Amino acid sequence: MSIQKILKIVSLFFIFFFILIGKEPLAAQEVYIVKGQDIPLYREAIEGFKNIYTKEIAEFDLHGDAKNIEKVVAKGEKRRPDLIVSIGLLATMAVTQQMKQTPILFSMVFDPGRFSLSGPHITAMAFDIPPSTTLTRAQEILPHAKRVGVLYDPTKTSVSQIKKIARSLGITLVAVEVTEKTIPVAMREITEQKIDCLWLIPDSTVVTPPSLDFILLTSFEHHLPVIAFSDDIVKKGALAAIYPNYRDIGEQMGHMATQILRGGTTDHEKVYPLLTHRLSINLKTAFHLGLKINNKIVRAADKIYD
Repeated sequence: MSIQKILKIVSLFFIFFFILIGKEPLAAQEVYIVKGQDIPLYREAIEGFKNIYTKEIAEFDLHGDAKNIEKVVAKGEKRRPDLIVSIGLLATMAVTQQMKQTPILFSMVFDPGRFSLSGPHITAMAFDIPPSTTLTRAQEILPHAKRVGVLYDPTKTSVSQIKKIARSLGITLVAVEVTEKTIPVAMREITEQKIDCLWLIPDSTVVTPPSLDFILLTSFEHHLPVIAFSDDIVKKGALAAIYPNYRDIGEQMGHMATQILRGGTTDHEKVYPLLTHRLSINLKTAFHLGLKINNKIVRAADKIYD
């Protein structure tokens, strides 16, 4: 065999060898999902996440107790995760306090700015619908609503920015402060201020099982439409709700996680908004209140109760 043929064979061998090396898979990335407890909305979000991020993940359930974060920390000490995805306030507080050097992506936390959940390794995605979206959809449902009432606990909710957004849409926001004991008084006060509808926001002082029944009953008595943040409240009698879809939240987190793991940059001072929302309408309530909802809005609704 000639030297030229030998060199050609050797060259082909090395070319083939380096092609094989080039096709070697990248090292697996370790991703943890940590949820505060096992509830349906968290499960839906995780299913949505898995629809987008299809590689292997390690799941942890804290079962409602932050002390169970120790199991996550112990596993992380053996092999540091490349990303932690936390679902809910309990899980997010736990991982941000115990795993300060690991990139964290979190959601399903109402008003995360209240909890100092920020840092150079933390990416936040909103859980609630932006006020501008809710108010815009409320205007579509109730075109003549110019005075919108809101009950809020100032220790849990700030309405200053919401008032600015409302003004930009030509709406006057009538905000009344409450505590758990003053909701009946606040409802009487707000109904006397000639509001066109009541907007229930996710304030845990305002929306409790006993207070919700009282608010809806009082609103019915005053022929006052209620715009809510949950489909369950529409089932109970609110006129409409603009609310998040938990699977959509998970899918958006899946896209963000993929970006982070590929080395993409995120703004750690920003809470990334939820890009989708759902609409439900209770036509029985509309009939009771003597309201005619535009057929185009009804057809666009994700859920209708009639």
